Amino acid sequence: MFRLLLAVLSLSFAASAYSKEFKLEDTVSGILPKIISLSINKVDNEVSYSFINNHLLSKGKTNFNGMPNVLLVDLNFDGYADLWINGCTTGQCRTLESDAWLYDSASKKYKLNQILSALPDLNIDIQKQVIVSGVANTGCAGMSFYLETFRWQNKKLTKQYRCEQQCTADSRVHYFEYKLKNGVMAKVRDEIINDPESANRRKLDLDLLDTFNYQMEM
Repeated sequence: MFRLLLAVLSLSFAASAYSKEFKLEDTVSGILPKIISLSINKVDNEVSYSFINNHLLSKGKTNFNGMPNVLLVDLNFDGYADLWINGCTTGQCRTLESDAWLYDSASKKYKLNQILSALPDLNIDIQKQVIVSGVANTGCAGMSFYLETFRWQNKKLTKQYRCEQQCTADSRVHYFEYKLKNGVMAKVRDEIINDPESANRRKLDLDLLDTFNYQMEM
């Protein structure tokens, strides 16, 4: 896991309002057609952002709890760098929420992809061209979780794999795995597993969420 620093902003969070504009030009992957002018805005405890999108103003989430992370990375592997912004939107910050703006070469605009943006803890493996998402703690004293992987097929994001772990009513651990077979997600594992295996399985699966961490601190 590593962090690549794109830009560092020093904001005074004691102030009730703040706005800062800066230029984005360093990419993790993909070609950037044009430098992006992006503004970070703070009003009271609410942080939002906006950017110039082919001469027009585009706005994203307005409920970040703190400074969002900003990335220029090719999220759909079409050769162009996309704009990926994520951050905490809840006080506990159990997952990072994203705005994924994909560059459309025909219109020369960034378009918000609702499917990618809806994935919690969105992550990416650039070399394997895999999208990863999941929630590391869905309850049961931290023993429940799920993780999913996706690939782009014919410009459509397609789920390839899902694993999940749940607690049963009698405090045992129930583990499931699903894989894409003939266009359908098929269950390939469904069993009760013991405590040592559940702990090991949880670590192996959730490591995927951190392995491809390209988040940029601002």
